[in-house]
Amino acid sequence: HNYLDLQLGQLESLISNLSGVDEIREVLDDVDTASDTYTILSTQAKIGYILSGYSHLQGLVSIDIFTVGNIHYHVGDTLNTQNLRTDIKDRIFAEVLEYDDSIVWVGVEDNVNVNSAFKKVITAAKVLYKVNRETLQQEPTALFLVNYSLDHIYDHFSQVNLGTNAYFIVIDGKGRMIYHPDKSQIGQPVDAILQQTITVPNPPSVLTLDNVDMSVSFVRSKLSNWTIISLVPIETMTAKTAVILRATIIILLVSFITVGIVGWFYNRTVVQPIQEITHRFQLTQQETDSHTPEHVVVHGSDEIAELGHWFNVFMDVLETRKKAEDQRLKLAVEREKMQILTHFITEASHEFRTPLSIISSNAYLIRKTTDPDKRNKQTQRIEEQVKNVTKLVESLTLMTKLDSGGEDFVISNVNLNDILRVIYYELESEIHKKNLDCALT
Repeated sequence: HNYLDLQLGQLESLISNLSGVDEIREVLDDVDTASDTYTILSTQAKIGYILSGYSHLQGLVSIDIFTVGNIHYHVGDTLNTQNLRTDIKDRIFAEVLEYDDSIVWVGVEDNVNVNSAFKKVITAAKVLYKVNRETLQQEPTALFLVNYSLDHIYDHFSQVNLGTNAYFIVIDGKGRMIYHPDKSQIGQPVDAILQQTITVPNPPSVLTLDNVDMSVSFVRSKLSNWTIISLVPIETMTAKTAVILRATIIILLVSFITVGIVGWFYNRTVVQPIQEITHRFQLTQQETDSHTPEHVVVHGSDEIAELGHWFNVFMDVLETRKKAEDQRLKLAVEREKMQILTHFITEASHEFRTPLSIISSNAYLIRKTTDPDKRNKQTQRIEEQVKNVTKLVESLTLMTKLDSGGEDFVISNVNLNDILRVIYYELESEIHKKNLDCALT
């Protein structure tokens, strides 16, 4: 569409330049001088000079100027302009008169020059006017015809590939085909179904042509009122869609795999180390004796690895502090044991001294008396004190075992009242001797 408008715009610029040259308009307006041979050759030379400025405009076939006085100026592919199709020229002249001073894109026409190598051409036309000095009315003076090559249009558009069995056509304002992939169709009327499709207000997007469902779209040129219609088989469109779908699926799979790998790598290098550090830190907060802080495994040298390194330093500091606390506690326990032992030895020495004194004094009394009753009484006292000493020795032995950890204990439930009762009966006689009151309730 853009290429077509560009070419037509250049042709319109050429026509405007030619029709605006004062020398040409003066010759065309002066009917008397227009028939002079010199004037004809001069006018053709001026047209050729203007055409030299459009040398880049490929596809231009010819320029013809027909005056109302039947004078013909021609610049183009042939010098033989004797044979003309005057019927075509007169029809185009009458048609263009209805458009005032506008450039009219007539479309596909037979070349008015019979001897031209281009039998069918794209024709643009414009009528030149002059003002009648007597009536002050505009009167036509000449017809400008510019012929453009259909082959040039065909060569350009045939390089466009819309896909398998897909193509497009260009039709003029009268429904004649300017371009068709089948060159024999150029100049022929477009299919009636297509013609109707581009004229209805809401054209269908799908048509069945030759038993093939085709997607139809078109765009109309505002410059020439020509229409470009693209026809793409639905099968071709779906085939392209299938390719796109497969490509999309592959891209999605690759994307998912990439995301999965990145997620796995992120989880392994960031999430898991942070979770491990968090878990180890929570264990340290439980403060259980059985728990021994462990280091986390550090990989790499990034921020996460730095975090793991400093966590390990924290665990080392925590372990050192715990060992120091345990050592302090052991020292305190040992100190307490020493105090207890010192107190025990002090008490034990006192407890040993009393029964030993009693034994010594009663042994002395036994030696001094011959009374059997007194000797028996003294002997009983000695035996009682021996029992007390034996108990003290057993208590000292048990405490030594407890302190060294060499005694295995069996923990069981006991009746505290029974224990108190046994202690009471053992000490009852001593309590009465000291005139103390004690009773079980």
